[in-house]
Amino acid sequence: MATAKVMRTAAFTGCDSPHSDIRARVRPGRADRPRQAHHGPFMQPRRRRYGGQLKASATTVTGRSPWMNDRVTVLRRFLADVHGLHLPPELARVQVAGHVELLVSVLRLDRQAARQFVTDDVLREIAIDIATAVGSE
Repeated sequence: MATAKVMRTAAFTGCDSPHSDIRARVRPGRADRPRQAHHGPFMQPRRRRYGGQLKASATTVTGRSPWMNDRVTVLRRFLADVHGLHLPPELARVQVAGHVELLVSVLRLDRQAARQFVTDDVLREIAIDIATAVGSE
């Protein structure tokens, strides 16, 4: 004789009983309504909890972390003031994020801990490397 769990599984899958002596009883649900139609329509639309920064300026990029915005601004300022290069914010962000990923992989840190090692001196060295690469081309 089959156990209750086997019988429920057989009934759920629509199969016969694993032992031919007993047929599984199945209670079919109503097919005229979708599964969650009884909840009714939502009266109010969903609201987003955080919509990002509300106003944009020339120095900040919306939708990003304030830490990343600050680091990108510092790197771009070093490139502009010291080397006379103007780097788009997207490319500067790639450089900063790449350095964070390098720290994560080499030092086996998490991203929050790796952020502590992206100082102004490190960004100055990254700016020198970028200016050297641009100058050699």
